[in-house]
Amino acid sequence: MCAAFPNNPHAPPSRPAPIRGFDMYRKPTRKPSPMDLAFEQMAANTHIVLVRTQGGLNLGAAARAMANFGFASLRLVAPSCEVLGVDARSMAVDAFPIIQAARIFDDIPSATADCRTVFGTTRRVGRRRRAELSQSGMAESLLTVGPDNPAAIVFGNEGSGLNSEELDQCNAIVTVRTRADYNSFNLAQAVLLMLYETHRTFQASPPEAFTAMARVEELLDHAEPLLRRSGMIQGADQRQVIARLRKILVRSNLSWREWRMLHAMVAHIDRAWSKDIKPQP
Repeated sequence: MCAAFPNNPHAPPSRPAPIRGFDMYRKPTRKPSPMDLAFEQMAANTHIVLVRTQGGLNLGAAARAMANFGFASLRLVAPSCEVLGVDARSMAVDAFPIIQAARIFDDIPSATADCRTVFGTTRRVGRRRRAELSQSGMAESLLTVGPDNPAAIVFGNEGSGLNSEELDQCNAIVTVRTRADYNSFNLAQAVLLMLYETHRTFQASPPEAFTAMARVEELLDHAEPLLRRSGMIQGADQRQVIARLRKILVRSNLSWREWRMLHAMVAHIDRAWSKDIKPQP
């Protein structure tokens, strides 16, 4: 279930407007480059999800970090702080409309129902909390986020972070390596760090990186229906399997000819299956 704030002139649009410049309320100081436009598309389709947030000060500081790096879509899961209170307003400053436009949900699955990839952040790793990605790995995975494949980055509350059940509702786990004896981040610091790393990765990525990620998504779009029909992915594990396949393909560094071979293989299997052609010995 989702709720929006009543009588709100900043009621959440279906997709948040792109943000340019240092923050969302200052005019851009230069004409946006193609890289800027690619980043804006990614940011507009990447949702920041804060779960059970306890303090208005942290909420306001997190919103300000979002505005610094061009992110506008904030989703709150069962917040326990005063969302539109003085603390949130004083810390958010000019980014307070991000909080006013926030959407409120009862749980993580409803907050991320429209997202193809859901990154859960945690400082603890273990048998059930295996860290699959660093913050830079997450940023690389966001290179091709767009209207057809939105993503969410989920942060737990200030006291305990995301619990194991909540992490199980995400299909990728992200952690930041720090000193072993002090690995806890303030909530707003964690949001700032993740978004800074995403922005930095975009600026440092050559154009071919976007092409490679686009090839990954194109291949998965073609292969996913076949995997469902074959029974390889089904039930609650579907998103996790696709997320793992995506990471494997991203790391593969295939050439253009190798991508064509994979596409041809998937297309041939699809045609053979559709026509019930028996494989040749």
